[in-house]
Amino acid sequence: MHLGYAVTAGQDMVINVYRLDSPQEEPAYTLIGHEHNVCALHAASDGTIISGSWDRYVIGRKAASVQVT
Repeated sequence: MHLGYAVTAGQDMVINVYRLDSPQEEPAYTLIGHEHNVCALHAASDGTIISGSWDRYVIGRKAASVQVT
């Protein structure tokens, strides 16, 4: 049974996506693109990840193989 994903972000300007059923400490996906702290994060049930940053940009990404449960 797949448990889903945890999505994290912060001052390192990187968004990490971890599989909750994986024993690995490394993220399954790493998303880059912001030039400053990521201060807002939304993961939709269809796999879309939207992030906002102090760089004044909002970035939306659609992960075909990621579905938030």
